[in-house]
Amino acid sequence: MPGSLGSPATLYDGLLDRRPRRRRGRGPQILLGLLVPVVAVWGLAKLNTPDAPGVAELSVPTNELLQLRAPEIRGGLAPLGDIDSPEFADMRVTGPTFPSFVEGVIEAGQSLTAMLVAQGVPADSLNPVVASLGQIFDFRRSRVGDIYQCEMTSDGVITSLRYKRSPEIVYEARLVGEREYESRQVEVALEVERSTVAGTIESSFFGAVTSAGESEALARDVVTIFQWDIDFSRDVLPGDGFRVLFEKVSLEGEFLRYGRVLAAEYDGARAQHGAYYFDDPEHAGYYTAEGVPLERFFLAAPCRHRRISSRFDLERWHPVLERRVPHLGVDYAADTGTPVWASADGEVSHMGYDSRAGNMVKIRHANSYESIYAHLNGFAGGLREGQTVEQGELIGYVGSTGMSTGPHLHYGLKRRGDYVDPLEQEFSRGDALSGRALRDFQRRHSQLETHMAEVALPSAQGRVPEEESVDLLPDFEEMLQEAGGHDY
Repeated sequence: MPGSLGSPATLYDGLLDRRPRRRRGRGPQILLGLLVPVVAVWGLAKLNTPDAPGVAELSVPTNELLQLRAPEIRGGLAPLGDIDSPEFADMRVTGPTFPSFVEGVIEAGQSLTAMLVAQGVPADSLNPVVASLGQIFDFRRSRVGDIYQCEMTSDGVITSLRYKRSPEIVYEARLVGEREYESRQVEVALEVERSTVAGTIESSFFGAVTSAGESEALARDVVTIFQWDIDFSRDVLPGDGFRVLFEKVSLEGEFLRYGRVLAAEYDGARAQHGAYYFDDPEHAGYYTAEGVPLERFFLAAPCRHRRISSRFDLERWHPVLERRVPHLGVDYAADTGTPVWASADGEVSHMGYDSRAGNMVKIRHANSYESIYAHLNGFAGGLREGQTVEQGELIGYVGSTGMSTGPHLHYGLKRRGDYVDPLEQEFSRGDALSGRALRDFQRRHSQLETHMAEVALPSAQGRVPEEESVDLLPDFEEMLQEAGGHDY
């Protein structure tokens, strides 16, 4: 009928006629997909209705439909124990546990952090404690042999960390809050006692000190004190006597080191000197019995040596050139590598190599002096021309470079441009104490002498008269055969 919508089928066909041909076959599938869920929901609702037709009632009780019996276990089950008991240790799920205490010694190529982590200390716990300790100790100065001790809780929180540089130098960080530490240098209770030693020299000063029951460390301290007045390689003779008053430092009854040398006296054929320590804050140092400082403008010798192999001589026969050539200095025979020191404060005026002098350093000093150090095996690290050096500072090492017959140091000294004999110079000391400082020193000197009197000072045996010339060195030819030690 015109104007009528027509039947559903007609309407459906008309709609399909408007779609592309290739999709016409999918229409019934879509409609069917919509109707199926609706019918399924309606059917389930009918089945769940109590008076729904077609559903027969079950005549068998539901408790008889299926019955399952538990299997019988012979002997029964043991009662359940305590879950915290050791037998259940492997069944419990727990986090990582950490050692309560670790310690060790810094090894070559290792850092404190690396060694602690290797021992089970968590790295994230180390950061705040190491940062705290780093405020009072620079870990770049760590060295092999340093000792560390670390305490922790079971969950890895560090409660304290100790770092020992020596038995008496200890740094510690302690937990004071959450990831917050307080660091300090631990005060170690040291025991200091005075002791006195005396002896007679048979072959060397070092040997005499060790024979008296003390170590070479004490002997080195005494040598340093007398370095302006006594050349312990030239002035020490068998039969000379000495005595020393010094401090011994101990910790819990165990000897650690020597403290200060309080007084020292040397009575020899060539040298007689006394040194007394004055602990006044403004004038601390060593003085003679008259209150005159021991320090002089120049050291007695610029290195430790076995002997003087050649002296200052304007007519010396040269062992290499085989003719008379002035020897404008002193040769100190010593082993290769022996440290060489600046004999006085000054400025490095020259540093380099010379075909005759080998590796050489020159230092310009006050009062128009200049010192020369030749035949060096090498220079001190960082030394350069124009650098200011202090008396006793390392400048190089004994060697045999240039025109030399053996390892030794050639030491020369100029004043106002002219060479002078270093062994004949009498260099002045500093200003003597006066006024109240002198009176305080005199009281101190009297106290030290009282303590020194606990042992007798052995007098020099076989003292050589002042007018006699003493030379213990072998003949020139014999010296040349004994490793030489001569130069240009």
